[in-house]
Amino acid sequence: MAASSEVHAPLLIGVDWGGSNLRAYLLDAGGTVLERRAAPLAATGIPDGRHMQISEDIIGDWRARNLPVLVCGMAGARNGWHEVPYAQGPANAATLAAGLVEPVAGIWVVPGVRCARDDGGADVMRGEETQVIGALALDPSRVDACVICPGTHSKWVDVHGGAIACFRSYVTGELFAIISEAWRRVMGAHTAQPEADAGAFRRGVRIGASTPLANALFTLRAGYATRTLPQADMHEYLSGLLIGSEIAACRDATDGPGPSLLIGAPELAARYVEAFATLDLPTPRALDAQACVARGLLQVWNARPSP
Repeated sequence: MAASSEVHAPLLIGVDWGGSNLRAYLLDAGGTVLERRAAPLAATGIPDGRHMQISEDIIGDWRARNLPVLVCGMAGARNGWHEVPYAQGPANAATLAAGLVEPVAGIWVVPGVRCARDDGGADVMRGEETQVIGALALDPSRVDACVICPGTHSKWVDVHGGAIACFRSYVTGELFAIISEAWRRVMGAHTAQPEADAGAFRRGVRIGASTPLANALFTLRAGYATRTLPQADMHEYLSGLLIGSEIAACRDATDGPGPSLLIGAPELAARYVEAFATLDLPTPRALDAQACVARGLLQVWNARPSP
């Protein structure tokens, strides 16, 4: 009995504090999530000094056990808890561990990752880097892979030699939210609608993948104006347009060895799997985002430089 309790003794408090939610994990040395908590609180836009109080409200009893806290996500952004400089890609767990910042005693924040673009600009991520590190730990055979992190700002990550080499970002989820809100105003927020046609999403995927996005998006308005696209189908169709366009832009990334890894919430991941099937592309291997980020936080913590 004693040995079992030691195996499952808490080692680390991992926190994923993003642009809309805070998720906390009590982890043991093997990466098992012993407890989890969540709150719909964004890390950005919080008045100075409130981040610490919020964290205490949610994980204060865990911290009372004198456990270290490791935070990833938008908590490290310039308008988050404490700005942490981006690590330059290629980046692995050791790279991220070397860039940890300790704004409060016993609490460390993980850096995001920055990569250079061919046009001289830069692309950035905060939070997804920890998910990718966790995914690689969960599937250690994949030292080279395409890793897809769908969401508000979807990331397509090229992993080489077990490190994040470069990536591309797409504002797919953000566009969906903005356009959906605009259409709610057009159609009336309280208009009762029948259930959407199951094929609306797939039609959107095919058109989004084969048509320039600005033109594809107008088919939504044209369909409404001509009554050829039922109102009940519009959100499914719009989702398909945006996801289809994203996948088409990154089709070259799916040609690597083995299936792509897809890190996301189950419902969103299922949409991407369906879109891949609609476009006759190899099915990606779906991994749960929370499992990946929890394991990634542990990997970063274990990779800290020796004192």
